[in-house]
Amino acid sequence: MKNQYGFIPKRYRRPDRYRQIGIGWCAIYTHPVTGIEYHLQLWPNILSSSRSDAPHIQVLRQDKDCRRSVSERLTTIKAAVS
Repeated sequence: MKNQYGFIPKRYRRPDRYRQIGIGWCAIYTHPVTGIEYHLQLWPNILSSSRSDAPHIQVLRQDKDCRRSVSERLTTIKAAVS
């Protein structure tokens, strides 16, 4: 898993779009009823030499003023997408 454009595997629900936030690409999902944006972001392991090592995934909600965490350290993309 790499926090880059297209990191969500094709077998899972596709993001509405991707956006580069900071140094990585986030998958952006928009809630169909409320229109609130949810961002899936990988948190890479900075101590690892492997670029594909991501110990957890965080789901963030785009609020009026900032992004807020709505999940703590999911370990799989499947859990984050669902």
